[in-house]
Amino acid sequence: MIKITGLGLLLMSMMLHYDATAQSSVEEIRDTNNNTKIAVCDILGKWIIDDSTKYQISFSKVGNYYVQIEGIKHGVGNYSFILEKDSLYTNGTAANWPPYDCTLKLLNKNMLEIAFYQYFTTDAYRVIFRR
Repeated sequence: MIKITGLGLLLMSMMLHYDATAQSSVEEIRDTNNNTKIAVCDILGKWIIDDSTKYQISFSKVGNYYVQIEGIKHGVGNYSFILEKDSLYTNGTAANWPPYDCTLKLLNKNMLEIAFYQYFTTDAYRVIFRR
């Protein structure tokens, strides 16, 4: 039989609250952009961080099913985005557990915001890129 003390119960409830809060915040990011798409022609090519030309990424099409970011690597592979016809879904994932995720937001033709986050985290790290 397991005996749970008051302190043990308090710690368990704090952990559950943290996990629930973290999940809801990243799920809000995902849900907000769940069906959002960007035209492939608007995203392919090289992008640099707004305040430094030393750091660049590029988006490239992989077959008929994915677009990936080259130049940023988290987890096992590149961030991948699912293609549908001539557009891609803005939520991307890099293989890991818990998953590394990111969401694209095209601010205008030449500016792109990427929110990076990991499942079970509360905040996203946002970076602005430009053409």
